[in-house]
Amino acid sequence: DSPEMVFPSRAEMLKPLEWAASVSSDWKINWYKGLILFSVGSKKQGLECWQSCKTIPDFYPFYIARAKLLEPKDPQAASDVDRALQLAGKDWRTGLFASKFCLERGDTLNAMQLIKDQVKAHPENYSLSLHLAKMFEITGNYESCVNRLAKTEVLPNEGATEGRDLWRNANLGNALELVHKKQYQKALASIEKARLWPENLGVGRPYIVDERLEDYFALVCYQMLGNKTKSNEAIQKIENFKPESPQKVSEGDFITALVLKQNGKTAEADQIMKLVVPRFAEQKQLVEWMNAVYSGTFHKEKNDTNIKSNSREIDMIINLQRILDPEVI
Repeated sequence: DSPEMVFPSRAEMLKPLEWAASVSSDWKINWYKGLILFSVGSKKQGLECWQSCKTIPDFYPFYIARAKLLEPKDPQAASDVDRALQLAGKDWRTGLFASKFCLERGDTLNAMQLIKDQVKAHPENYSLSLHLAKMFEITGNYESCVNRLAKTEVLPNEGATEGRDLWRNANLGNALELVHKKQYQKALASIEKARLWPENLGVGRPYIVDERLEDYFALVCYQMLGNKTKSNEAIQKIENFKPESPQKVSEGDFITALVLKQNGKTAEADQIMKLVVPRFAEQKQLVEWMNAVYSGTFHKEKNDTNIKSNSREIDMIINLQRILDPEVI
């Protein structure tokens, strides 16, 4: 019988399965045993059951499940993904998993090709479309990412923020490229698009939205264009922003500290920086960079050595710093 949609989880079933294993060599017995062992927290024993199945199963979810338990760099994990594709390469879940697996291994070329093939075969599947948009964004194809998202209809659901996050990141990434080209008006247009919450992406705009990153990018553009009125408006927006949870320190607080310091409000800025630095304390190199930028002692050769943070917003500020002269920020 097919193991599809069969999910045993009760520990009491292990004993009957042990008996079944004594009278049959059917791989599904160890598959079911593994599922139960995982459900009761016995990961090692569960994996041993699945490893005993070798490459006998003709059930593609088996290989996806086993690959998930192995390290991405493990050759067996790659073999399991290949086997899943052989068995069900046209199934969109298989293709999506394989693309994500390749991405995790750093193989963006195959990850991109796999997801493009799946989107072509299943054009209405928003999960595939979102992952293709993510691949475009990761590889710096921001315009392609935005275009893909514009024609993706995400089913609204709780926590469905991925599409809108990609929309924001791609538009801000495009703005960065335009700033680098000194096309500040076009950059401002891209920044304004980043502020939007397209209905088709499955999530509504919250009552309070932290747009200090957008405001900061806009501030830089207005300063470059010599527009003092708009620059002052952007400064006021950043300085006056009140987060929903004041006790929670965020990346935007670093921006607020920079702008306050830039405008002579050093004491207030210093107080914020005292809260910001501990937030990133585990990233020593990043903290050194933040302190150098904040204090005005930043020097590209000394302070910019391929720094990358665990925050997308901070990474964008870092990339902006790489583009600008030190005295601008």
